[in-house]
Amino acid sequence: MEFRQPLDVAYGGSCPGTTSLVCTTGGYFPLGGNVQLVNDYETLIWTNTGCQTERLYFLGDGVSTGGDIYVFNYAYVPGGPLCNAVTGVNVTITGSSTADIQLDATCSRNVVVEYGATGFAPGTGATAGDGIASSVSGTSTSLAGLAVGQTYDVYVRQDCGGTFSANGSPTSFTIIPGEIALLRSTSPMNLHR
Repeated sequence: MEFRQPLDVAYGGSCPGTTSLVCTTGGYFPLGGNVQLVNDYETLIWTNTGCQTERLYFLGDGVSTGGDIYVFNYAYVPGGPLCNAVTGVNVTITGSSTADIQLDATCSRNVVVEYGATGFAPGTGATAGDGIASSVSGTSTSLAGLAVGQTYDVYVRQDCGGTFSANGSPTSFTIIPGEIALLRSTSPMNLHR
């Protein structure tokens, strides 16, 4: 017996879930998006990129007695603890030899910040490469002892309690001679005097 009633797969929150991955009003799930053809079977493919374990909810509507429901061909691939790369790294020059680093909130709120002259080879995990690395808790830190005119790269990797993400893309910055004096002289307070 072929099942022709609505079926939805969702995640987030409690049952029936808050985010739908795929839905059909009857028959097979449509190919595309999270449904791909694998070995001639429609297969749900979804990667959890969030910071917590998610439960998938399968909701069938209008199930009648006597019929079978074939939900999915699936392959579960555990990825170990989830530890995403850090994104949204911004640098603000704060002095002639200092800069502040801000980053998007991370899953663990613990990161390793590594910086050095542009082109340096960053480390992995808790180990520094050719740069200067420090462990940071939160979404910002300050760098000191920087050289004027030197271009720096900053890499940030998440520390998920002993499991580390890959390095994010480098963020580059340079303290330009006279830049801080220029910033101070054009502040709103000085412009209105």
